[in-house]
Amino acid sequence: MASDARVIVYGATGYTGRLICEELKRRSVPFAMAGRNLARLEAYNKELGGAARGISAVPHTVADLTRVFRGHEVVINVTGPFGLLGESVVKAALDANCHYLDTTGEQDFMLAVKERFGRQAEEKKRVVVNANSWYFGPGEAAAHYLRQRFPHLDTYNIVYCPLGTPTIASTQSLLRVARRPGFSWIEGKLEPNRGLADVSIQVPGEVLSKPAFLMPGGEALHFASEPGVRNVRVYMASELVPRFVRLVRIWTALSKVFGDLLDPLGDRLVLWFWKTPPPEDPAQTRFVVMAAGESEGDRKICVLYGSRPYVITGVLCGWAAQRLLAGAHKRVGVISTAQAFGAEETLEILREAGTSHRVIE
Repeated sequence: MASDARVIVYGATGYTGRLICEELKRRSVPFAMAGRNLARLEAYNKELGGAARGISAVPHTVADLTRVFRGHEVVINVTGPFGLLGESVVKAALDANCHYLDTTGEQDFMLAVKERFGRQAEEKKRVVVNANSWYFGPGEAAAHYLRQRFPHLDTYNIVYCPLGTPTIASTQSLLRVARRPGFSWIEGKLEPNRGLADVSIQVPGEVLSKPAFLMPGGEALHFASEPGVRNVRVYMASELVPRFVRLVRIWTALSKVFGDLLDPLGDRLVLWFWKTPPPEDPAQTRFVVMAAGESEGDRKICVLYGSRPYVITGVLCGWAAQRLLAGAHKRVGVISTAQAFGAEETLEILREAGTSHRVIE
């Protein structure tokens, strides 16, 4: 393994891992790749023109991962489902004295990481950022941006409106999230989301309101910890919401019968029936992300428009790794993208990736 590979991407040959490696190459950040299949890693590195400075096939154990991570400065973890595989990687990264980034969208995993590794990360002065990705980076950045401009706002509703097809790993994670309790930040504490009753949300730029449901968002864990924030709820809005809600109710009912056996079953079903999506077409993957802040009748909205969420995840990870290498982070510990690197800075890199934003007062 080359000593100048300051970043290592674990899970480099998957859909999102490839986008991250391509972004690191574009930024001229020296990186290594790790995973479980040496042949895949070598073949992909050939596609990259030999850009990776090192390749490691590694068993998924804390000891082996620590050995491979040692000597690097930043670990980017792209191996999902994170609830199954993620904690070993976080522990190995911190044991190897590395900063850690991942692309999870699983709130229960994020909560576990915050509870189990928060103190260790602070003591080691390391940054641990879960969900350094389209879920839940832009929404939190937009909420922080409003908070900085309008400090009196104390209640936030954050809405994600995606298009496009999720990857295999994202779909596996979605099924795991569906059968677990999610939380929102209500009156200064985490409260379980009760049921899946869908609502309608008016999205700026849309003629008709969209069906939406309350989801377990990362913002309810990190942004909610900011002083003076009383309420944080996160929603997904899409025409597909009614169909998704029915699926979740079925999956939750099955969970009461099969328990944890449903997770590996869901993973296998996705592998059998789901296909890796093609490269993102900007016209087919447009999205809106909205953060609405309120207080005593006053309401401000920061809305983001863009496309290609997975490409944006790659950009966020490449950019965040580069900032960590430069020591350009604002805090340490288990924190969000905006807390680590700043809300305005996050919105600016999103703008460079083709996302626009505006504030509606």
